[in-house]
Amino acid sequence: MTARKFEIELIGEIFHPDNDNIDVFVRFDNGEEFVGSFFTLNNIQELMKQKNLSRENVNGLYFWSSDLIIIEELSEENIELSIYDMLKEGGFYSAFSPTNKLAYDRVQKEAPVSLNDN
Repeated sequence: MTARKFEIELIGEIFHPDNDNIDVFVRFDNGEEFVGSFFTLNNIQELMKQKNLSRENVNGLYFWSSDLIIIEELSEENIELSIYDMLKEGGFYSAFSPTNKLAYDRVQKEAPVSLNDN
């Protein structure tokens, strides 16, 4: 896969790089746009503790988030490096969700064939 030019937009601010989460829009030069949510492990553990105290999610038994990407430390540089690597290694379209028709069409084209497809 050839390198694709993109820009990212962080939705909000990173307050605690080792214990935080942030939503990220990825926009490619061709107009495709995707969204993903980056979490640190410390943040997931903290959120599960909060769910336990509030008795949500079966008292913190589980945690989920759509488009979840776990990262060691949140920074714009680390997020960009992660995106570059996912594009290079082929995991980007599984980790991020399309937000417009161009991106949705790309995902349909890149998606592996299902076992149920004939």
